[in-house]
Amino acid sequence: MVNMNSSAYPIKKLIGLENIFITEYKEKNDFLNFFIDKGMNIPGIINREEIANAVFKREELMSTGIGLSIAVPHVRIGTVKDLNVFIAINTFDIMDYKSLDDQPVRIGVFIVVGKDQHSEYVKALSVIVERLKNSSIRERLLKAESENDIYNCIIQEVAR
Repeated sequence: MVNMNSSAYPIKKLIGLENIFITEYKEKNDFLNFFIDKGMNIPGIINREEIANAVFKREELMSTGIGLSIAVPHVRIGTVKDLNVFIAINTFDIMDYKSLDDQPVRIGVFIVVGKDQHSEYVKALSVIVERLKNSSIRERLLKAESENDIYNCIIQEVAR
């Protein structure tokens, strides 16, 4: 959980080690349900049905598989007050994700924000996706052996 009132967006402030996971799913719905279960710990989430309905309704609109093995499921829920980011590196290719580039998904970034936090969401998404588009970072993430390895890879300063 991150309070995004600050105008600075250091990656370290967006993602906590406690919200990073290595998963072993083979299907999109299982991967999404994992994130939904993690989202149950977010202050303001009333019940699982609320967050699940929001996630699956969003997926019906358009797949959140953005390409490069990355999916960014995201929802805005009125009772949530802070930006929440979860990252999972999946051991298996998720073939049924239907990404924009038709590639399987291995990296998931789940973002939950309040209804009135659109600008915070866009800024955070931009910071995270920019980092993940770096091919050397993606390769390191996919080879990570622990959540700590993933965290260190994500927060490291990227040479420009």
